Amino acid sequence: MRWMRGFILIGCILLLTACSVQQEKAPTLKPAELSESEQQLIQAGGSDYSYVYNLEMNDADAEMIELTVEHYEKGKKVEDTAGFGSYLPTGEDIDSKTNRLVFTAASFGAGVEKNGEAEQQDTHQRFVLTHLNGGGSSSTSRLIEDEEANVLAGMGRGGMIHLEFDQPVKLAALFKHTHSDFSVPGSLLEDNEEEFLEKIADFEHVYVFTIKLLDKVPEKYQ
Repeated sequence: MRWMRGFILIGCILLLTACSVQQEKAPTLKPAELSESEQQLIQAGGSDYSYVYNLEMNDADAEMIELTVEHYEKGKKVEDTAGFGSYLPTGEDIDSKTNRLVFTAASFGAGVEKNGEAEQQDTHQRFVLTHLNGGGSSSTSRLIEDEEANVLAGMGRGGMIHLEFDQPVKLAALFKHTHSDFSVPGSLLEDNEEEFLEKIADFEHVYVFTIKLLDKVPEKYQ
């Protein structure tokens, strides 16, 4: 029986080693700091919240990343407020294996003029998603009109994240509420879907910034 236990032990060691090597080769995502030029651009755009991440592709071969802002009301998904697919550089176009993802959001009031006089302020929310890489950059923005909910709080995901193909990862969230006596739920972005929806059920509006790594280009982007 000793030889059997030894065989099992060796098998477990080989399995753990293979998993460790595979994880080292997997793409990783890390929170990063804004550069001085990025800070100036964001300040000029009047951003309230900004989150930036470095995506290290390592030995992975991906075709595209998909960036999305998902909108939830009272714990139920309403729509994808903003989003786009960005091609990853390949072959001779690769200058760096590091890709940079920037997510910014800003609230502002737009005056409505009637009879030559400004009567009300309509609250709007602007989201900007940007993907920077060695081959260039891709970006999209979306302007939406908000309801009365106007108290904001934000949170971003920290630590290094290992990515898998076709698996969405929540990176940051914005909360909008009509009153200020609320707190942002802890570990929200790491929770499974059921726990996530339960924790945001009391909020009027939650906007979630997600990323998904794709090994094939979907038909909607072709």
